[in-house]
Amino acid sequence: MYEEAENRPGCDPEFAASSSAAPQPALLACGICGKKFGVSESPHRPFCSLRCQQVDLGRWMNESYGLPWEDTSVPESETGLIDDDPDFA
Repeated sequence: MYEEAENRPGCDPEFAASSSAAPQPALLACGICGKKFGVSESPHRPFCSLRCQQVDLGRWMNESYGLPWEDTSVPESETGLIDDDPDFA
């Protein structure tokens, strides 16, 4: 019923051979050192090693990284609250 790809007219035999090969594993680039590694190669994904994972954690803990934010708090002078009452504790 189905012909081999190499026997069909107009089919490039090199393409047919490469398309029937097993798919290549996805490669990731480590965010710390840039090393490329296979998705299934490292239990420390998205990092290539425990060392790179710990370097990243250290950067978060030292606040080298941070999430962007805007200060949306309202100044006390605009809230209408008065903290000048001496009996207020």
